[in-house]
Amino acid sequence: MSKNAWRQSRGISKRILITATLTLLTPTHLGGGEANPQVDLPVLHDAQEPRALLTGTSLAGALRAYLRTRQVGYATRSERDSLENLLFGAEGIYNTGEQSLLIISDALAQDLNLELRDGVAIDPQTRTAADKKKFDYELLAAGTRFDLHFELLILDEAGDNSRRGKTLEKQLLQAAATALQGLEKGEIPLGARKQRGFGACQVKCWQVVEYDLATPQGLVGWLQGDLSAARQGADIAALLNADHLADQRSSFTIRAKFQLASPLLIRSGFGDLNSPDAVHLQSVLAGEDEAVPVISGTSLAGALRSRCQKICRTLNLGQAGEFIDSLFGARLENFDDLPSASKLSVQESSFSSSSAEARVQNRVKINRFTGGAYSTALFNNQPVFPDPSDLVELTFTLQNPQGEQIGLLLLALKDLWTGDLPLGGESSIGRGRLRGVRADLTYQQPAGNNEWRLETNGDNELTITGDAEALEAYVDMLNRLALISDDSESR
Repeated sequence: MSKNAWRQSRGISKRILITATLTLLTPTHLGGGEANPQVDLPVLHDAQEPRALLTGTSLAGALRAYLRTRQVGYATRSERDSLENLLFGAEGIYNTGEQSLLIISDALAQDLNLELRDGVAIDPQTRTAADKKKFDYELLAAGTRFDLHFELLILDEAGDNSRRGKTLEKQLLQAAATALQGLEKGEIPLGARKQRGFGACQVKCWQVVEYDLATPQGLVGWLQGDLSAARQGADIAALLNADHLADQRSSFTIRAKFQLASPLLIRSGFGDLNSPDAVHLQSVLAGEDEAVPVISGTSLAGALRSRCQKICRTLNLGQAGEFIDSLFGARLENFDDLPSASKLSVQESSFSSSSAEARVQNRVKINRFTGGAYSTALFNNQPVFPDPSDLVELTFTLQNPQGEQIGLLLLALKDLWTGDLPLGGESSIGRGRLRGVRADLTYQQPAGNNEWRLETNGDNELTITGDAEALEAYVDMLNRLALISDDSESR
């Protein structure tokens, strides 16, 4: 090694230590591919301690993806000089081997509260469970906390990089603050099935300590872990004195509140020995001391996908399967099928109050020929019965929306609103119907937001606040797409 090799170092002038406590807002699956004879998809645990592990690589990937979307939008590749490549190091064709300037440590859960859930693939033709496609998985309960530890490296003016110096420091602070704002605003989900409501999390308070390595006091303070100069607050951008980064994301979000017009039953695959045969799904959400009835994001997304597919086929939309796959993600039927992420994300929802009551009902199978009861065919279930004052809020967001996709989503919302699209099981006996109360629609774009509000008054009449013709135009785009595809296929 050359005697002057030390002159080629990165020249770190400052180290900024950032710590925080991350709280899970919804159940989260942080898996690691470990084998478990009892659960198909177990939660990743630390090898030394029996605590759940949030790896630094998972957190770094989520932060990097969020920073990229904030700067250039969804599903867009960053340029060579982007903030993403500056902070985390370039990748792909721009990879020059530079290390990340943001060091992210693994985090262990402060407590270990697990939930078990099961899932099953639904056959789109029969709308029943597909054979041999049932699975179960572990989830970390909402309220689980992780202690996060970040270290941001600031480079000095050494070297031939033209962006070094004060300009580089400002860019690094802006990049780090923007990425961490995703955790602050609760906009970065973690783990598996993020688009189906799992993994929502948030940081409410940050602690920042800056060490100036050009001074003996700063160097000794960093070596000793001195926190006497720490600053705390809820705004990471203010603590880092970072500039605001314009948001380049484009999305269409629906937040709709519904009343339950009939009992609801979304089956839980787990219960005690004295439980009824079918029990409505319950989960411990953030701020709750015990499990409450929920509408899972997987159930909502499955119902929306099935109804959207039905609408496309009713309109005789050519290549309806590909259109649905572009919205909800591709179905993997064979080993060589290429996966694709869903553009539509849905949130897990609970009822607005604890007044919803779960009651046990006994049922029996009837012999259609004799009109009598089948022997050994008595069963019971425990759906959630509605309270007139109880509301449930359903939220779904479409990334990089196209006009036709917004139109399809509006038609699905109409079916939910009128009770034509039920949720959960036993819909054939009237369960799972909703009644729309209010919906807030937001089309977020870099140039500005468009907003609408739909409300039902006392006479069951719908009032629309905002440009109603714009919403109708989105539905017309879907109709025109169906006509164009139908003409092309007929030729």
